Amino acid sequence: MRLVFKFDSSDWYKSTCVFLNDENHSWRDEYVRIYLDTLEFDSSIKLADLSINKDYVSTDVMDAVIDKDKVYLGFSLYLPEDRPADYDPSEEKYYIVDREELTYLARRWYRFIQRPVELKQPDYQEIIDSEDAYK
Repeated sequence: MRLVFKFDSSDWYKSTCVFLNDENHSWRDEYVRIYLDTLEFDSSIKLADLSINKDYVSTDVMDAVIDKDKVYLGFSLYLPEDRPADYDPSEEKYYIVDREELTYLARRWYRFIQRPVELKQPDYQEIIDSEDAYK
């Protein structure tokens, strides 16, 4: 998956994450993009901490749950011990993302959004390839 991190000059240089091209993308890729685009804190700390086997790393928009070397991205996700009494697993819609890949993307995203204001140029962008996580 190739993403572009850039600044949207029409919205006071808000950081935004979009796909590199307009090809069809899987729903999994779209969930990753939405997750990153709404990430306003350094979840990469929890994602990278391998002593954490299960935990939430959600944003205001997207639920994310660490489960060992995977991260579940979706809506209305629960850890097994947090499920309500009326829990219906068929209501959970999620995609599984490799934890190493998501950690890499989250770290790159966090560095990007932390750029000083004077460096937020409307034409500046970074192209990120998720495959680089494994290099």
